[in-house]
Amino acid sequence: MKEIKAKTSRLNITDKTVMVSVDFHRIGNSRRLAVNQYQVDADKTMTRASKRLLKSEELKAISRFDGNVRSYIASKALPSMFKQGFWIVPNSLVEEVDAQLVAYSEQRKPLVDAFVAAYPGLMEKAKELLKGTFSESDYLSEADVRDQFTFSWRYVSFGVPVELEAIKEEVYKREQEKAVAHWDSATTEIQQMLRASMQDLVGHMNERLTPTEDGKAKIFKASTIDNINEFLTTFEARNVTDDKELAALVEKAKGLTHGLDAEKLRTDEELRKAMQIGMNNIKAELDTMVVLKPGRKIRYDDTEAEVAPKGAAEAVAELEVA
Repeated sequence: MKEIKAKTSRLNITDKTVMVSVDFHRIGNSRRLAVNQYQVDADKTMTRASKRLLKSEELKAISRFDGNVRSYIASKALPSMFKQGFWIVPNSLVEEVDAQLVAYSEQRKPLVDAFVAAYPGLMEKAKELLKGTFSESDYLSEADVRDQFTFSWRYVSFGVPVELEAIKEEVYKREQEKAVAHWDSATTEIQQMLRASMQDLVGHMNERLTPTEDGKAKIFKASTIDNINEFLTTFEARNVTDDKELAALVEKAKGLTHGLDAEKLRTDEELRKAMQIGMNNIKAELDTMVVLKPGRKIRYDDTEAEVAPKGAAEAVAELEVA
């Protein structure tokens, strides 16, 4: 189906990007308890409780892996503001991102295999641990378990179908206006998200470089430099809103961090002081530029969807007062 790309009053970012929908599914691992299965000093119409179905290191390994995949996507792509699980990927990074998703898909399979192999024993252990709250009906059959673990992605287009114009011009024009308004809003949010992300990274680095009240140097991890370098390296591709102000600060930060490593900062007090001053100056400028906090916090589990065994198992706290 042919589509017309929305033209925004700010910048047509659809010319520089593609949209990708990334979906994760894995078996759910909780089930609500019946009111007669827990005790609480409160009206039970105001409370709820849950049980964990399986105590599984294999399932935790899959969860950790999925978290790493989501972190990777968030570092290369931009939130679409359309829906959770939809990401905007700069054209120059599409090939790299797609290749990595293919690799992740293959790497995930052995983890799923390990869980499926352990599943019968995990059910037996759950029966022992859950005692009277164990119910066979909470669990899928061994044959169905594997099907609950999926990892897929697809490229999608968000535009106004030209066929709509032939059906009713009024509807077509209205949808064009809605698309323009949405992309205009998305452009602003993407710009502000990148500014806020750099503000957080620089702020954290500045905080770690600032001595404690008694003048002692704080622990400085290599990951602090790695995180900011990752942002600086991918910024040019991700700067789809052509934010010249932020680009200038990125260049300043690159000048400060070029050739820098954590060991140098740990051992060279003068370098720490110079870096702290430089980062503090950049942060001060960023503080004046972040005028709009992103409407939706970017969480690495945005793309996650768990499939609950035999029904909608709600992910609630062990005991949560509503």
